[in-house]
Amino acid sequence: MSPNSVIAWFVDLIDFGSTTNMEKIALSGISLGILEADDLWQGVLSEFSKDSRSSSVYECYAKHPKLAEYTLTALKRSFGIAADAGKVTLMYLNHDEAEFPCYHKRYLTCPVSFSSFEVWALIQVAQEAELEFLETCSRPNNEVQLTGHLIQLLSSKSKLVQGRYSQYLSKLGAQLNVKKLELQVQKREKITGGDFALLFEWKDSDGKLKVCPVVFQAKRSVGIDVDISQRNHSSGLQLTVLSKSKCNPSYIFYNCDSQGVIPAPRLPTVKRVRDILSAGVTPKTDSTQKSLSLSMFMLDIMADNAYFVTSSRKEALNAILPGVEELELVSITTFSSDPAALPAYKSVYETYLSAKSKLARDAADDGPGR
Repeated sequence: MSPNSVIAWFVDLIDFGSTTNMEKIALSGISLGILEADDLWQGVLSEFSKDSRSSSVYECYAKHPKLAEYTLTALKRSFGIAADAGKVTLMYLNHDEAEFPCYHKRYLTCPVSFSSFEVWALIQVAQEAELEFLETCSRPNNEVQLTGHLIQLLSSKSKLVQGRYSQYLSKLGAQLNVKKLELQVQKREKITGGDFALLFEWKDSDGKLKVCPVVFQAKRSVGIDVDISQRNHSSGLQLTVLSKSKCNPSYIFYNCDSQGVIPAPRLPTVKRVRDILSAGVTPKTDSTQKSLSLSMFMLDIMADNAYFVTSSRKEALNAILPGVEELELVSITTFSSDPAALPAYKSVYETYLSAKSKLARDAADDGPGR
């Protein structure tokens, strides 16, 4: 990797007809000097290369071609949220038929690849969290522990990335954070699974709020094929229950042994229920086919590739809440760049509970004998 890669690519932009000032690279809300951007970029690459688990990321894609192929498709689909430098990079990499390591080194880690620095920062959080999560997956754990560790890592990495790039994020009014919205769930004595809901927020290049609600069904497995035939005695097939949700229902697969050690686990992969059902209802599904790592799943969401996304926090949360008990959720995780996100969701939730309580009282008043 040349230390002047950003400069070289910026010259390419000039050749492509860009009228951008040579001394500054303009992104949404901020601008970076060319050498400044290059320093940030080399810093990310240096930290990644020093991590003992970094080789496992590249090996994961080398060992699992179906995962690699679908990931490259998602990366190419991100063209719409790429900045000029990122678009040129994607064109070059596509022309060269590059593999994931090249996309990672030349696109995902480069701070001027995306039109929004905030989008790039969110991707860094997810990538750093899933990298460290490999250590958790290498040791015996169950779904509850794994989900807890993953959310904890997203939270800690949000604080780390926020501190690292605070001078840029503060100019955008952004504060990366991961919080929990605790729910009032009836008739629940204990947590029975690692399932969770996520309210993922970001601002687009025009500064408009985007919210994507996702309901995750967590599955731990050692092998590639994962059993999804579980049934609930009252609600039926788990897959069918999930498919009823409008909140981008997905499985998240943890490559982890509940009893032994896995020296080089796969990245946590996300597979949408709609992609599972496209092959019909089957007792098992391939956790690497039509699947993305968590960070690439978030990138695909922000690139707006056929996900349910709204500009309303109320609409996003209210889409999750009716299915809370059937999906056995005890909390909802928020991943945002706005410190006001959790208080806003709490307010929406309180309104929802109040309306639900009123409906219950009205129903009781109109019941038999009235």
